[in-house]
Amino acid sequence: MKHNRLALSALLSLGMLTLSSQAALADLSGDLRITVKDKGEEQQVQGGKIYMQGSADDKERNVRVEIDADEKAGEAASDAVIISRPAENVGYMVFPGMKSYMKMDIESARDKGPNTPGGEGLDPDDFKKIGEEKVGGYDTVVKEAPVLENGKKLGTVTVYLAKDLNDEPLKSVFREEGGRVTETLIENPTTNKLPDDLFTPPAGYSETVLPQIDQLQEELRKEQERAADEAAKEARDNARKEAERSLRDSLPF
Repeated sequence: MKHNRLALSALLSLGMLTLSSQAALADLSGDLRITVKDKGEEQQVQGGKIYMQGSADDKERNVRVEIDADEKAGEAASDAVIISRPAENVGYMVFPGMKSYMKMDIESARDKGPNTPGGEGLDPDDFKKIGEEKVGGYDTVVKEAPVLENGKKLGTVTVYLAKDLNDEPLKSVFREEGGRVTETLIENPTTNKLPDDLFTPPAGYSETVLPQIDQLQEELRKEQERAADEAAKEARDNARKEAERSLRDSLPF
């Protein structure tokens, strides 16, 4: 589910950034476009929508990200919806095709992901101004920060904050150390008030419980151990058979 990971990336790089120091605007929404390139070659292009309830300086603003099917995958992919409600420490991954959703603990998900030392995620003080640039007709301030995990640098994130939209991050670019680049762009931004029901799973949807990441990792570890044991046993059997064959060949009768 690559598009689900992209939706989460959009949440972290746009919706949860609180870099504004200006007077608060109301809600903001717009068209979303995510482009992934690996060593300069375009790998993935997806569109969608983003809705942010509350001002850019509100650390507990509600965020909804809708990701359309991968344009390069055609009918092989499906849509995804990610909802974040930080004030309640809860998020939802909604599956419209199945009319179901999965509930998530935001802090737990954040702690398991890339972060700065201390496990608190990107902090406004991490960002340094590197210039100014036009994005979609808006004048933006460009800031940059390293992305770390357990003290190791994973890459660099660059954000473009619109001056006339209360420093809303209209664009972010995550450059990974291995050469992969993910660009997230908000187009046609508007500041109309958003309804509360955008930030809850639709009525009639059922909750789906998926295995925890730790459980999946443990099962994978056990499977790898079983595979290693089987490979070692096969190697021992082959060595024994080869030794028996060599012994037979060396006998004079």
